Parts: sequence; structure tokens; C-alpha cells
Amino acid sequence: MIWKILVQIVWGFPQTLAGAVLLAYNWATGKIVAPPRWVGHGFQTCVGKHWGGISLGLFSFRDGASLLDDNTIRHEDGHSVQSIMFGPAYLIIVGIPSLRNALDKNLVGDDYYTVWPENQADKLGGVKR
Repeated sequence: MIWKILVQIVWGFPQTLAGAVLLAYNWATGKIVAPPRWVGHGFQTCVGKHWGGISLGLFSFRDGASLLDDNTIRHEDGHSVQSIMFGPAYLIIVGIPSLRNALDKNLVGDDYYTVWPENQADKLGGVKR
């Protein structure tokens, strides 16, 4: 676990810094539904409802509605693995396409998980859809 934290802090610095800022903001505004807990390759926490999910280095955020959804937990952990793989390029290689996918109204339901980088996050997280 310690090596994963160090890698995310050093190699994944840009996204881990963004994740720490987002965690602090959500904590300060009372939006944390469940405190951060270690899951595989980073800390995951639940924030509000109908929030979706985002992984930023050492920190992943899921909406409160997915608190017990194992696929969402594993999928977000897969994004944490991508952060370790791509390091400082993660926000460009994974973040931009993932944001584009989230905003694409044609990608609904499981279709969302068939495109890059979501399909790789599922594979890395061990998600079976």
C-alpha cells in the first residue's frame, strides 16, 4: 500500500493534487456521504447523490447512490491503476476522453463502458459487465 501511495503522489502528482483539492472541498462543504477508504490502488469516497464518478490519482469519488455497487468501486479503482500507468499524462490520456464520454449523450447505460478509457478501467478493475 505504501508504494502505491508514493507512486500516486510522485508519478501521479497533477491528478493526485487535484483529487486532494476536490476531497478538501467536498469535506469542507459537507458533501461527503462516506469517509475515504482504501480500495486496491487508492482512496475512494462517496459524495452526494447523482454525482457520477471521477478518479484523480490517489483519490476516487463516487456518488452516494453507488455506495454498495461493486462494479462502480472496481471501475474507479481501474482508473487509479491507469493513473499509475500513465503518470503525469493521465489527465490528457484518460481524463479528457473520459470527460468527453461522460458528456456524450449517445453513450448511455453499458455503452459508456465499451469505449476508451472506460473499457480499460473496467478491465484493470476486474469488472465483468
